[in-house]
Amino acid sequence: PNYNFLKTDINVWRIKYMVLYTQMRSPESYPSAFYPLKNKYASMHYLSLNVTKWCSVGAFEAVVWESEDSVQNREFDINYANPIIFFRPIEYGLGSSDNSLLGFSSTIRPVKGLSLYGQLVLDEFVMKEVLAPVFAKVYPDSVIKNGWFGNKQAFQLGIKYHNPFGWRNATVLAEVNVVRPYTYSHANQNQTYTHLAHPLAHPFGSNVIEWVAVAMWQPTDAWNFGLRTNYARKGYTTSLRNMGEDPARSSADIISSGPTHGLYMLQGRLVDVGNVRLEAAYTLIDRWNLRLESALHYRSERTSLGSNDSFMFSLGIRSALWNDYKDL
Repeated sequence: PNYNFLKTDINVWRIKYMVLYTQMRSPESYPSAFYPLKNKYASMHYLSLNVTKWCSVGAFEAVVWESEDSVQNREFDINYANPIIFFRPIEYGLGSSDNSLLGFSSTIRPVKGLSLYGQLVLDEFVMKEVLAPVFAKVYPDSVIKNGWFGNKQAFQLGIKYHNPFGWRNATVLAEVNVVRPYTYSHANQNQTYTHLAHPLAHPFGSNVIEWVAVAMWQPTDAWNFGLRTNYARKGYTTSLRNMGEDPARSSADIISSGPTHGLYMLQGRLVDVGNVRLEAAYTLIDRWNLRLESALHYRSERTSLGSNDSFMFSLGIRSALWNDYKDL
């Protein structure tokens, strides 16, 4: 869903810096009811540096806060308006419990046409809790608890190759996405990393592992062909407890009633989802970007209770004066 935002991009030398201020909405009684809606705000920074011609690194931070609570009416907090800050010190200085997260990214281009990329998100990070499974194996007789619900991290690893193995005007991509349970959520559901209960990050939310493969080919100036596939395994909430797959849902029940440990990746009711999509497009008028497009889409969903398969075919004409978005 759309939301109001103000965005600034700065490009200087080898540095790219982005500042984003947003106003979003959150269902106050989710998941039992979608209305009434409550305003919330977010401030985000992204810094990217081209270290060399073949390597770039980046850092990302964000903070989400509700517009008002039982104590005060904050609306847009001017303390987060400074475009060159670190949110954690500001958050501590305000004495608030706003939802902040930190991320890092990197892209390496070892040879022409080949890119290796990755991202890491830290929603919460406590070293002893992250390493607890290792310590539990090293000291099996100890009482070390592992599987803390606050191990809320996510990562992406991928490879992209232009003109692979002499295949001209083609691009292939393969990547894996892993989002741990409860990532992007918060004890205060009005401060989750969502808008109208939709995730701002991965569309599958959290408690999910996804594999993606894409191949695109443009044999002539007019023709374009594509193959897109993805497979995801996701754990869903059971009737007994919140399994952490929905970022819009509060994690307060885990904090208050526990247990806070013994929670692991892909816990809950498992669902496997696969998609395969074949695409073909022909450019009718290049200066208008007027294209005749067709696609055949197969979707499969598997659970312990059964399966559901579907086929979809689409045919249409699309035009755009410009198109800045590209998958590859």
